[in-house]
Amino acid sequence: MEAFGNCPAGTGSAAAYYTESGVVPNGITTVGWGCMNVTRDFQTFTRTVTRIVKCAERSDPHCENWQVWTFGGERTCHDIERQDLPWSAMFRALPRFKCPMKKVRPRRGAGAAVVGGLDRRRALFQGLYRQQNATFDLDRMALVDLGVIALARNYWKVRMEVDMDNIRMLNLCFEMSASRVRAS
Repeated sequence: MEAFGNCPAGTGSAAAYYTESGVVPNGITTVGWGCMNVTRDFQTFTRTVTRIVKCAERSDPHCENWQVWTFGGERTCHDIERQDLPWSAMFRALPRFKCPMKKVRPRRGAGAAVVGGLDRRRALFQGLYRQQNATFDLDRMALVDLGVIALARNYWKVRMEVDMDNIRMLNLCFEMSASRVRAS
């Protein structure tokens, strides 16, 4: 992962946005992290649209729109909460993303600890969901028929638009080149 956080055009009218985000080294790869401010309570995820752009390399001026994934309806909450999908690690957060999604209330007396490069006391601010080690599982990409060979040979720019209660909740963008990393 080479970029992770709010989309370059800004958050627009989204009801959630990253106050801080980035990528950090993790062994021979990098992973995304962020603190997301959720400004209101939501009952259910209503739609997620993921737009995937394929580039030959990061600075490629001739990228192409490659795929659009649209999820919605009554199973969207279930799919966000699942832990066995290629994008499950992208939605790992404390507190967990689930329906209904509540803005986080401040906690008193929290001790200091490092969370994705942040001091935990700052990360416990009201409304923040803390994500760390945001990645994709290439071994599970076969489940959605993307072609792992195409993934490993290109640079990807991804924009996720997440709606809850039919309101734009989040505009998340990330960029990555893919490679297989095996645990030793």
